[in-house]
Amino acid sequence: MRNKEHLQKAPLDAVVVCGMGPVKLQDVQGSERLYPLQPYNRPNAIAAKLLASNNITDLVITSGTKTARHDKKDLTDVEQRELATSEGKLLADTYNRARGKGVTSEGRERADQIIEIDSSAKTTFDNIIQALNLLDQRAGGYWSGNLAVLSADFHGPRIKEILTAFGIKNSRVLSAEKVLIHYGYRGDRLYPAGDFGYGKSYEEFEEDVYRGQPAGLENLQDNPSYVTFELAKIQSNRRLQEIATNLKAYYAKKNIPLPQSYEEIPLEYNDQFDYEFLRSHLLQIQFSKHGYNGEEYKGEDGVKHYRELAAMVGKETEAFLQPAPSL
Repeated sequence: MRNKEHLQKAPLDAVVVCGMGPVKLQDVQGSERLYPLQPYNRPNAIAAKLLASNNITDLVITSGTKTARHDKKDLTDVEQRELATSEGKLLADTYNRARGKGVTSEGRERADQIIEIDSSAKTTFDNIIQALNLLDQRAGGYWSGNLAVLSADFHGPRIKEILTAFGIKNSRVLSAEKVLIHYGYRGDRLYPAGDFGYGKSYEEFEEDVYRGQPAGLENLQDNPSYVTFELAKIQSNRRLQEIATNLKAYYAKKNIPLPQSYEEIPLEYNDQFDYEFLRSHLLQIQFSKHGYNGEEYKGEDGVKHYRELAAMVGKETEAFLQPAPSL
């Protein structure tokens, strides 16, 4: 087996794969494998395997904490396994088992060497923050490579806005669906047909998912308390300075009132500044979430607009995957 240091350089240094909760597993009799019931985890994991095995990224981080919830005392075997499984671990299990279209034996060998599991991320903000924590640690303090965040189509606009608000340079969002289609998967076979365990068809399930997305996007755009407390999780002082400063500018540009903690952030990174003091104040910001305040995302037109933003992320993914023209 080749060492990681000898692997050919890829256009992306790292891809963060978003886990989709809550963790629910299919009850496959006699199997120890983790078969996801939630429809987005499997495409996300297989798309990541395709990127890794085709030399598009040098590192895959499967991300997400434990999210299963069971209140009763007598749990079935599958319910016990759900409680013990993080979204990151579930993604990694599917990733490791992925075979077939678009994945050669050599590609599988490469992909197996470049996966890391993060089981700590609790939110989409945290998917990015915990991945950056891992990358900063690997880099000995501060990482500055090319980053992509991979997830389902519906997730793309929110992730893109987070990367913009955080000021993460050299970053992009990738649509799992578009990655799969690029490598030969049929678009009409990516998701389950009929009732797949949620008491509704996939089409009905996805429609409900899309209806819930505009609220999250709007809260990010106009509600600092929706994200500010998350900054305290950033381990690198330089990274904290960079993201907090960019987030401050993001809200100031929109004339959004900011919590007092933002006044404590120095204009430039200063290694003499007490960043633990700043973290303690950021943690005191109470999380809040409101319903739709503006007109942009209200009603059917709001969902339609959000779908248009998701389609734009898909087109950007298609363009990224196209081979560079020969000179």
